[in-house]
Amino acid sequence: MKIQLSCVRCGSTEFNHEPIQCIKVEGNYYLLHEDIKDNEVTCAKCGLRDYVANLVIVFK
Repeated sequence: MKIQLSCVRCGSTEFNHEPIQCIKVEGNYYLLHEDIKDNEVTCAKCGLRDYVANLVIVFK
């Protein structure tokens, strides 16, 4: 099971990432809580551009 971020409009978990600040640990990327409010992504499916803090967390 994985925790992923999901688009609030269409539910997709695929994003076109803008350069964001994150930490790489053992091949996985993590966002620091204080950096979430400044990072934006664009949904690859519907094109919605939103802040990471507004995305929905889903389990897959």
